[in-house]
Amino acid sequence: MPIKKMTAPKESVALSHDWAAKRAGRKRAAKSRSEEDEGALLSHAVYHASAADLASAQGLKNARQVAWRHFHYHPKEGYVAHEIRIGDQPGEHHFSAVHAGQMVEQMRALGPTIESLQELEKDNYEVALLRLSALKTVAIWLRGSQRKNDYLIPLKPCFHGLVAGQLYTSKDFLAIVKKVARAYQKHAVSQSADDMKGG
Repeated sequence: MPIKKMTAPKESVALSHDWAAKRAGRKRAAKSRSEEDEGALLSHAVYHASAADLASAQGLKNARQVAWRHFHYHPKEGYVAHEIRIGDQPGEHHFSAVHAGQMVEQMRALGPTIESLQELEKDNYEVALLRLSALKTVAIWLRGSQRKNDYLIPLKPCFHGLVAGQLYTSKDFLAIVKKVARAYQKHAVSQSADDMKGG
């Protein structure tokens, strides 16, 4: 099945275009070049999963969407990704950051590969970005209709034995990060106990 093209909230899109217009010194944003050639990666959701969930049986079930990202092309800087954070109130969005460089280029470069993956023919997938901040890991998250059908592609820099650009089933990906998350949790508890003792 084809990759689903995600439609971001209009508030998020407007903030992204406004920033692009100001950066270019225009009153109004011109049509982003990315709108013509980025396909499913044009706008994508950003999710965060905690180390506690990863270390438990929850895995990615409780991963929370925290932002939207939008690709834009800048004549001098090339492609950048505007991150628009989702607020606490319904419809609330805030401009958060501009990302450029290695991760943005990796994600763009993987676009055609993702579109042609035979593994994705069994379900209807959307492209998202997954951040595991505690583990310093970022991955493209190919989200199916059920979490068991998901795939993940880690982005550089990679740690914990993960290979950048490699397609992992959710089962294989979680088997790796679960061990690391449990070690992280154990260290955090130990560190907290030492702090309480004044060590």
